[in-house]
Amino acid sequence: DVLPRFSPDTKHIAFVSDRNGECHLWIVPVEGGRARLLTQQSINPRQGGSGVWDSRFSWSPDGRRIVFSHGSNELSNLYTLDVESGELVQVTNLPGRNRFPDWGSDGQTILYVRQLKNIAEYWTLNIETRVETKVQVEFDGAGSYAEWSPNMKWFVFQRMTASGFSTYITSYENGKTYRLGPQGYMSWGPTWDNSGDTVMFHSMRFSGPMILHDGESGTSEPILKGFYPIGRKWASWSPDGRYFAFYRIAYAESGRADTALYVVSVSDKQVRRVDSTKIRDDNFKSQSPGWMSTHGRLVSLCGIGEDSEICSVDTSGSHRVILTESKFEKSELVSSPDGEVVAFVVSIEGDEDIWLYDFASEEELQLTFTGGIKAHLAFSPDGANISYSAKQTEAGLWKLFSVSVDLATETPCSSVEADYTRSSWLDEDRIYYEVESDTSRYAEIYSLSEGRSTLVYSTDDKDFHCTQLSKDESELFYVKHSWIGSELKSVDLPTGVVSTFIKDDVARPVFSPDNSHIVYVRMEKSWPISSIWAADVRGITQSAKYP
Repeated sequence: DVLPRFSPDTKHIAFVSDRNGECHLWIVPVEGGRARLLTQQSINPRQGGSGVWDSRFSWSPDGRRIVFSHGSNELSNLYTLDVESGELVQVTNLPGRNRFPDWGSDGQTILYVRQLKNIAEYWTLNIETRVETKVQVEFDGAGSYAEWSPNMKWFVFQRMTASGFSTYITSYENGKTYRLGPQGYMSWGPTWDNSGDTVMFHSMRFSGPMILHDGESGTSEPILKGFYPIGRKWASWSPDGRYFAFYRIAYAESGRADTALYVVSVSDKQVRRVDSTKIRDDNFKSQSPGWMSTHGRLVSLCGIGEDSEICSVDTSGSHRVILTESKFEKSELVSSPDGEVVAFVVSIEGDEDIWLYDFASEEELQLTFTGGIKAHLAFSPDGANISYSAKQTEAGLWKLFSVSVDLATETPCSSVEADYTRSSWLDEDRIYYEVESDTSRYAEIYSLSEGRSTLVYSTDDKDFHCTQLSKDESELFYVKHSWIGSELKSVDLPTGVVSTFIKDDVARPVFSPDNSHIVYVRMEKSWPISSIWAADVRGITQSAKYP
């Protein structure tokens, strides 16, 4: 039972539930009593789950109707339901996914998210005239769970960013947008009080000291305070293991953000800001710079106006060379082992493909033409192939692929689709990859020559997250999560014996090339772990001059 919402007269609560194995809308009196089923057919069936979180709904101001979305992973539209009669009316007939509606206080205007291909936007629907209008927002994309202010001049929403969920407030008139809540915290589920002066939301700390662990000595040293990782893979090691690099967003007291590339020397633990950068605002992406085979040089993203380009920069930051000029949004940088090629993902009108930059010819070449969404690129040791994760739509599931650098032929490598998958190469033929699904966690090895996968380890424990396979392939490292902390553990594959490697609230560990060092974030403990915050937004909503 999730997403409860009071009726306008506060006498009833409607909610979403999959208590019978299917997703439905229900209603129950506030004073208690038997819950009544509102929808006669299951809504939002989706592969691998019941779709409850896609079923956010909203009451009409008079309390007579409820608006909600219904459909599949590829196509969904808005419907209204008469609470008393059960009459169901489809009010949009649009391509893509149209969901997360919120009914405005004027009784006519519904705000919702329209997602076509992989581009999400805010739109409004006039329920009387059926006129649809695009809503301007200051940044590209849209979030979810938007809610009008009582006077409909503003709306708030949650959005997944590179550092997790954040809460925003936007002017309906001009699209001016502000982030709410403290830095270093995730926030979600915003709602207004009746006055329109305060926005309340959930919040949870998601930051802590960056730690460097020496596996040989067993010692751990703090590198940086108050850090929060950006992306699933947030750091990368130099080929010789002497340095690691990462992106960091630092905020000044004025609130201005400085997004920059940093490098840390393992020998002296010095943290050096190297260069300004421009990252893709996506928490799933690998948000780590690439290393060239040339000692002490990296490839990174740099902002050129509104565009992102790839540049080469040394570890001191004294020499930067802009490599690309294609003026497309780029992400997922990775260098070939010989340093002659950089692979990256380019996004054009919501479709992503893998491109290459050749240092010898100084050319940008498109390698794949299948579109969709792509992430977690990795070169084979001989540089002949690239493994990557891909899915066709934002709501879809991931599969593992490899592509030949010379022939551009793509090969599916994983047998099933999953919520998450990431890969690395064991040798020129074998790809080690990790899979997270609704029901299990497992690791497999795919052989290109044999065209099949071999199971390494599997478990039904959803708090189990694979991270690394040992060099001799006898030991699997994983993070075991819980609400009170997390540990880096290892399982001996021949015997199944489990050992605790680091007991330190470990988050997102990244191993050095020889597995001798690990850099991770020690998540700071706070109680309660998740709390409710209130933000007074009058300084924004009532100010003639924006702060």
